Amino acid sequence: MSKTFNKLIESLNLMIEAIPKHLMKLAEVGIKAEKSDEMKQLKDELEKLNSEQEILKAKLKLKTKELDEKLIQANEVYSKTRKLVKLSVKQEDWLAFGIKDKR
Repeated sequence: MSKTFNKLIESLNLMIEAIPKHLMKLAEVGIKAEKSDEMKQLKDELEKLNSEQEILKAKLKLKTKELDEKLIQANEVYSKTRKLVKLSVKQEDWLAFGIKDKR
């Protein structure tokens, strides 16, 4: 059964709080107080990792925007320069500039 992150955290919190209150009954199936501690530790690790991941996602979003802006800038510079090369250099020399056009 797969749960979303927030729902899993919520479920873990409820389980962590309920285990100590029902130890007598849970002991019959082998659940001890340590299980609550183990689950709390896992929950804390999940929350820490999620927080770190969110920071990385934000950094990735900024870096992607920066990359996209540079791609636009590079395309514009390339396009303008390519046109000027085609106007000023003989067609037979275009290939040296990576221009494979026939006209």
